[in-house]
Amino acid sequence: ALLVLVTLFLVMILIQLLYNVLFPVLLWCLMLVTLFLVMILIQMLYNVLFPVLRWCLMLVTLFLVMILIQLLLLPFPSEEREDTHFQFLRRSREPIHYLRPKNMTTLVDPQYFCDNNHRLLIMVASAPSNTEQRQAIRETWGQANFEIRIIFFMGRSSDGANDMVERRLESAKHGDIVVEDFIDTHENLTLKTLFMLK
Repeated sequence: ALLVLVTLFLVMILIQLLYNVLFPVLLWCLMLVTLFLVMILIQMLYNVLFPVLRWCLMLVTLFLVMILIQLLLLPFPSEEREDTHFQFLRRSREPIHYLRPKNMTTLVDPQYFCDNNHRLLIMVASAPSNTEQRQAIRETWGQANFEIRIIFFMGRSSDGANDMVERRLESAKHGDIVVEDFIDTHENLTLKTLFMLK
């Protein structure tokens, strides 16, 4: 388009010069030739640019159609009851099901996890059966006079309700246990680490 304007400007200057010097007939001929050249230039630009613009429009349309199809085919968030959702989580080993922030997966959670009095949080991976080891940590370096907070992370035990009662009592006494809703086994150490990051 800029080339067309520059060409027209130069042609008009040339025409003005010729108009003052040459006859009006020659001027009309020159104007017709200029118009013809401009039309050829416009036709060339149209032939070059139109296919490119047409392909761009087709790609944008295809992209929008793909987004619409994905929106229509993706499942909406389920409105299942919470206990049904936990049953699904207990069978799943996919980390994404556990780590979504909206999925509350903790079975035991300390009341006051962090406050302004603590400058350092130490997360300790533990097993439900390691009660004595947790107590040893609490009584040794865990009770140092530093501004630290120790949290023990674990999954639930495979023996079920009896162990959960013990974990709740221990949490009520010490306030430093987080129990997540997965079976605490060696194969699930990755899940435990991901929960610690969550």
